[in-house]
This record gives sequence, structure tokens and C-alpha cells, in this order.
Amino acid sequence: MFRLRALSFLLGLPLMLWVCYAGGWWLLGALIILAFMGLREWSRAIARTPVRPDMWLAGFFILIFLVSTHLLPSVETDESLLLVVVLAIGMAFVSRIVMGGGPSALADIGATLLTPLYLGLFFSFVLRLRLEDWAAPTREVAGISVLPGVYFPVLLFLTCWIMDTGAFLCGRFIGGPKLCKSISPGKTVAGFFGAIITAALAVWGGFALAGLSAGHGLLLGGLMGVTGQLGDLGKSLIKRETGIKDFGLVFPGHGGVLDRFDNVLFDAPLMFYYLKWLLMS
Repeated sequence: MFRLRALSFLLGLPLMLWVCYAGGWWLLGALIILAFMGLREWSRAIARTPVRPDMWLAGFFILIFLVSTHLLPSVETDESLLLVVVLAIGMAFVSRIVMGGGPSALADIGATLLTPLYLGLFFSFVLRLRLEDWAAPTREVAGISVLPGVYFPVLLFLTCWIMDTGAFLCGRFIGGPKLCKSISPGKTVAGFFGAIITAALAVWGGFALAGLSAGHGLLLGGLMGVTGQLGDLGKSLIKRETGIKDFGLVFPGHGGVLDRFDNVLFDAPLMFYYLKWLLMS
């Protein structure tokens, strides 16, 4: 298992670095692909339950969340995302009305709305990390100028992948009490704290290389460790209800897109707003 995880990391690292550096339409395209692969996995899982959300409408709003974030200036992004949320809520109700309601209307509307918020809105914060004009220093790496809009998304992905490894190794070699046996039987308290510690060290190291506060790096990393584990447990809730082990088989040793990026989805908004508070205040 660990060898497969290491292989996934080694294969994915160069692609991730290049896409974050290129930004623009390349990053948007990569996120759209990931989001719709995740939508396919999500749809297959939900199909195992009585809930019947409108996945076509959900896919439409996933696309709108990502494309509007890419196209609109940062000063207008918050207003545009709020507008998209309002439209998504309204259209989720309209969709169920057009389809004639039904005994699970409440669950159908909720799942229709949750899907684009989870896969569209949360993924859009990766774009926001890349597009924001951060008041942080540019760094030279191998003679290449690297803007903060490049190294912050890279730090996000690296931290999430490192905390996964920290949680896995601590859970395997330390073991001990289970964290949430009813939700994720394999997760341990040791793995939970392993994720927090490794995430804190990863962001601390990233902040040190960027010339930013080491204390804030440790704090943000620790918070990301907690939030990332919550993202993992949230995903596990769905897997337990639908009776599946993994959402897919895209990434060796991990599973599907939703298995690999569950902590990224939760940590991207956290990192963005923490940096906004830290660097824009």
C-alpha cells in the first residue's frame, strides 16, 4: 500500500508543479477534469441510495463556479460566487418541482445543492490561491521567478499529500485507539495527530522558504491538519452510507479523485482565508 502511495506521489508531483506554475487555462482545465471525475464517482455512490439529485444541474453549477472564478477579477469573485450560490439554491428547488417532487424531495434537493458546493465551490479556492495578488515575496528557484500565487497552491497540495502520509504511517506503526470507529474503522488517534504534526511542519517549512512567519506557518499547518482530517471523515460518511470502500481506482494506493483530494477540498478555503487575513490585513 505504501509503495503504491509513493508511486502516486512521484508520478503526480511533476504534473502538479507544472500545472500550478502554468496557471491560467491549464489550471482551470485540470480542476474541471478533476471536478467532473469526482462528480462521476459521487454520482455512482449516490446511485446506491434512494436519493435522486439532479446531477446534470449539479455539473452545470460546478462548471459555473470554476469558470466564473477564473474569468472574473478577484475583487468581483466574492459577489459572483454568492450569486452562483443563490442561483444554485433556487434551481435545485425548481428542478425537483419540474420532476414532480417525490417522497425524497428534501434529500434530492439537498444532494443537488451539496454536490456543486463541494466539488465546484471548494475546488474554486485552488484557483483563488493562484489568481490572488498576494503581498508576499517572489522567490527564485533554479533561476526561475516563482510568484506567491504559484507556491501557495503548491504548498496546499504538498501539505495535503504529506499529512496523508503522516497519518498513514503513524496509524500503521503506532496504532492505538480508534478515532471514529463507526465512520472510519481504520483511522486512529495516532494517525489524526500524525496528520496535524506533519501538516504543521510542512507549512512551517513552506513559510520559512517564502520568508513568512514561522509561527503562522505552524498554526496554519496545524489547522489544515485538523480540517483535512475532517474532510477525510466527511468523505468516509458517504462511503459508509453507500457501502463502498473507495470512490474509484484512479490513484494507486488511494482510490478515486474524491479519496485523493478530500483534504484538499476542505483545506483550500482555509488556506485562502487565512492568507487573506495574514497578508491583506
